[in-house]
Amino acid sequence: MHKDIDWDLLANDTFKADTEGFRFSLHAQGDAAISKVLDIYDSCQKDENGKLINRHSITDLEFSDPTDLERMGKLGVIAEIYPQIQSIANRKDKLAMIEEKIGMDRGQYYWNRRKMADSNVLLSCGTDLPLLIDDIPESIYHAVGGYFPEGGEPFNKQNMLTIPELLTAWSAGGAYNLYQEKELGTLEKGKKLILSYSTEIYLKQLLKKFVLAK
Repeated sequence: MHKDIDWDLLANDTFKADTEGFRFSLHAQGDAAISKVLDIYDSCQKDENGKLINRHSITDLEFSDPTDLERMGKLGVIAEIYPQIQSIANRKDKLAMIEEKIGMDRGQYYWNRRKMADSNVLLSCGTDLPLLIDDIPESIYHAVGGYFPEGGEPFNKQNMLTIPELLTAWSAGGAYNLYQEKELGTLEKGKKLILSYSTEIYLKQLLKKFVLAK
């Protein structure tokens, strides 16, 4: 959490949007920032079950405290995750950064999407700074397999999602996040197609990635 961040300004903007019925998305990567954003959302309008009325979200969430992910689930805050982010890092440099900034004891909670799913946090694949073209096999390789581009041992394998969970985040999760679940996100009569992929091509690309990882 950077000391120069104007949290009061962010809170006021969030409350104004919330009052008018708009969803708000705040970018937070570290555990302190995520906790602070949840404090803001916790003061927004809620229903009788303690869930947020508007679909507020947090983007990226690279390093989080597990207890805050439980708070997210209880509040109904949506997690906008970027499943391909690991593809732009290499193992040596990324682990060195984690060791320097937070230490490996805390680093075990890096990219902890497993805890998000287990805490009933709705997952939506997305980011506020797209660096890559959406690629389903690549996202599975990283967000399910836990592999860096060069392969080798998975990183924080215990934090990874399953393939069905990730595909749901790409489709139904994204549609719900943007209030489009009645038109998009699931295979139902009358809905528009959100993902279309050749099963044969998909399996070949995915198999190639996992073979290279070994």
